[in-house]
Amino acid sequence: MNDTPELDLLAQHLRRRFIAVRSSTTLAQTDPALLARLDAVGQALAAPRGRFSTARIAQGIMAFRIHGSATVYPELKYACYGIARPMDWEGRILLGEAQQMQQLLEAVGRLPPRQRAACCRGLRHSWQNDLAGQPERLAEAHFQTGIAALQQFLQAQPAA
Repeated sequence: MNDTPELDLLAQHLRRRFIAVRSSTTLAQTDPALLARLDAVGQALAAPRGRFSTARIAQGIMAFRIHGSATVYPELKYACYGIARPMDWEGRILLGEAQQMQQLLEAVGRLPPRQRAACCRGLRHSWQNDLAGQPERLAEAHFQTGIAALQQFLQAQPAA
């Protein structure tokens, strides 16, 4: 049902608590407002979807690692959202690999304007959400070259 057993367990507990097993009356019939609030909680606890989906980001990172600068646009965009996350089985972070990071930025720079803007949004999102609030990570020596290249690239791009 969900990606994590904890969410499955929570769903089971909520079903047992709010929906009688042998009753023809469901929560939707007795209290639709409560059901709507429970749906909102379920969505908030669910794994991110769309461009923030961890699975899509991991696929983008792996596609970039395999294809390099020949990576096609959708995967390249997802890779941009994951530059500061350990997304492979070895826990490597793309930002810590200067050559890979430079290759990614060059590939993004060659994209048409709308696609480049979408990739830049991913790079900025990764910067703001995965890096900016972590001064200890920003200070790590193996990230310095990648961080400098990222900052220089983003400053050269028009604000989205």
